[in-house]
Amino acid sequence: MRWARLPQSGAQPVARSSHSITVVDDKLYLLGGEHDPRVPVGSDVYEYSFTDGIWRVLEAKGEPPIPRVAHAAAAVGSTLYAFGGRSGLEMGEGASNDLFSFHIPSATWTRLTPNGPPPPLRSYHTMTSVGNRLYVFGGCGEAGRLNDLHVYDTETNTWAALAAPSEAAVPGRGGTCLVPAAGRKGLYVIAGFCGRELDDMHFYSLMEYGGCCWKSLEAGGESPGPRGWFASATTPDGRLVVHGGLDANNERLADMFVLDVHA
Repeated sequence: MRWARLPQSGAQPVARSSHSITVVDDKLYLLGGEHDPRVPVGSDVYEYSFTDGIWRVLEAKGEPPIPRVAHAAAAVGSTLYAFGGRSGLEMGEGASNDLFSFHIPSATWTRLTPNGPPPPLRSYHTMTSVGNRLYVFGGCGEAGRLNDLHVYDTETNTWAALAAPSEAAVPGRGGTCLVPAAGRKGLYVIAGFCGRELDDMHFYSLMEYGGCCWKSLEAGGESPGPRGWFASATTPDGRLVVHGGLDANNERLADMFVLDVHA
């Protein structure tokens, strides 16, 4: 496995943390986050092309989420979903568990009203999709850092709680990222904050492919290094992309790395 830095030009987003990036086909979509501490930068949707390395801002319609930090986002087909996060300036202030969809072809936002109990209010969590389902992991809740796991079925518009991994296998954390493995057989948990910035990576196999098994992973090349509050996504060919975040010196980053899991 090996990391490499990606080129960036065009309407490049400012350095930020606590945002999200989501890959759909050959494009990457960035939403939210903070440049100044605890101040949401807005609700603009940025689009990045892997083909030419150019950023642009989309002209969105509908009801967007209010500006927020520490939310999570993932895509099913050509629809982007954004869940939770907080809008307040103080830790825990304005925490939410709302769910929005963004239809990319029409650039339209919709606020959803799902069935079933949603995940508790949280921020600094992570979310990804496998098939028609969204998975939400961890974050900061009222009782501290979490490592719980929830699933949202986009076809039935329903939330359900799943079994959490053990605290020994994957400690509760915020500012981490959960991304799917190639072939939809499992999920990667990457770095995050558990009292300090982490540079670890774990793989969690989904129940239908062998059941709830965790293992730690290591990679060569130029590592992104310890960081939290960053964003990550998986490309169609199974590579992992990491963008921005906070390093161990509490500095905001604008770098971007890609991990070839087959190298």
